[in-house]
Amino acid sequence: MEELLAGSASKVVDLVIASGVTLRGKVRSVSGGVAVIEDEDGRTFHVSVAHVAAFGEAAHTNSRPGFIA
Repeated sequence: MEELLAGSASKVVDLVIASGVTLRGKVRSVSGGVAVIEDEDGRTFHVSVAHVAAFGEAAHTNSRPGFIA
């Protein structure tokens, strides 16, 4: 998973964490089992790669996974 996320560097992705939480943001870096994600508000999140259940490149729409529009 770490290599796959590292291949998405500088892309906006949707991450699904094992707990069911969804996070959208730009992949800034991935190393040591930690992905650094910056969301659209400029906040930085450090996510354990071991807890990422799924991810994919984000569609640029106003709807977001996990939210009812």
